[in-house]
Amino acid sequence: MNELVFLGLAAAAGMLMGLLYFGGLWLTVTRLRSIANPGFYLLASLLLRFGCCLAGFSAIAYYSGWQALVFTMVGFTLARALVIHEFQTRGLHQERH
Repeated sequence: MNELVFLGLAAAAGMLMGLLYFGGLWLTVTRLRSIANPGFYLLASLLLRFGCCLAGFSAIAYYSGWQALVFTMVGFTLARALVIHEFQTRGLHQERH
């Protein structure tokens, strides 16, 4: 029972990292047109998002083992699917002009 709770927390951590990563990506892309130096902004956002996720996955892999890492990856992937579904159903995606 204790292990199931732990793996559930690992999946929740993966979902949180996924929401931060893909939510940050969406914010970055929507603000690119209004930024004076979009290349720097895009690179800084990428490094920040990637660094946070790398630190999270590394900590879980180091302290928890491969089972928790698998559940974290599943949570991350589910967060990606949820973000895509939410943006499509609410019409938050922007079309190119």
